[in-house]
Amino acid sequence: LTSGGQTIRAALLQESRTRANADGSLGAQWTLKTDINGYISGFGFASTANNATPTSEFIIRADKFAVVMPGYGEHVPFAIGPSGAEFTGLTNWANVRGSGKPANNATVGATFGGYNGAGGNISGTITPGNVSTYIANAAIGNAQIGGNIYSSNWTRWGGSGWLLDRSGNFYGNNIYARGDIEASSLKANTAMVNRANIVNAAVDTLQIAGNAVTVPVHARTTGVSLSLNYTDVITAPIDTLGSLVSIFVSITGRKELDAWRFAVRVLSPSGAVLATYDQSALLTHSVNLITSSYEAGTYRVQALRGSSGINAFADNVSLFMIGTKR
Repeated sequence: LTSGGQTIRAALLQESRTRANADGSLGAQWTLKTDINGYISGFGFASTANNATPTSEFIIRADKFAVVMPGYGEHVPFAIGPSGAEFTGLTNWANVRGSGKPANNATVGATFGGYNGAGGNISGTITPGNVSTYIANAAIGNAQIGGNIYSSNWTRWGGSGWLLDRSGNFYGNNIYARGDIEASSLKANTAMVNRANIVNAAVDTLQIAGNAVTVPVHARTTGVSLSLNYTDVITAPIDTLGSLVSIFVSITGRKELDAWRFAVRVLSPSGAVLATYDQSALLTHSVNLITSSYEAGTYRVQALRGSSGINAFADNVSLFMIGTKR
């Protein structure tokens, strides 16, 4: 055939062959080929039996192979193209989505692309619009997904199901994690935290029930040598942002021999004397002082001995402070 000054060659070849060789092997094949200027496509069946071991082959040579349902123009149960195989596995019309489908098991009036039951050719492109995929159970090592992944009951934001879109956003209801969750920021309308370690927090509004946030401070020492003047025996800082600080002091004054004078006082961060103890004629002094203050800073417990030439000590010194931040 000549068209536009060019010779176009088209051929259709059907071939059947059987053979029986002297070594006992058998073979049979049937092929149908089309040839357009040397571009060959077609299909063939072949069976062989060699040493009583039969094998068979069914080979299709084509750019695109598809199984179409004649009762529904847009449904392709199975197709193979340059991008690979696509299939749905759905064979009942009740499982086919879309409009215009005929009655179940219908075989009349079907079209797909340029194909029809009268003997046309398959034309057009296999796309996500005319091929859907259903896999009951799959094991995939790695996969590249071009679109979104979502559950079958996904009903958009605020509804049911879940969605992982191609931008990396995940939408779901509850998230349970067995390990750590790392994020540059975290937003929540309501949060319940059993325990948290926050390095730096900025809170616009903080509502605390009762004395939910307490600030306890405790310091302890022993064996502090005393002089004739008030000296620091123990110190500790506390800051309750202007709330009341309750202070408890326990201290024992010890001298090696005779009764002696022992004096103790508790000072606020500003230097105000909050509580005192001053007694003589005792060999051992056991002192407990309770006081309070609203100041923030370092509180000090001081003590002195009232006699020279003796060795006196402050033992079992304990300073405990507690306050509430509101």
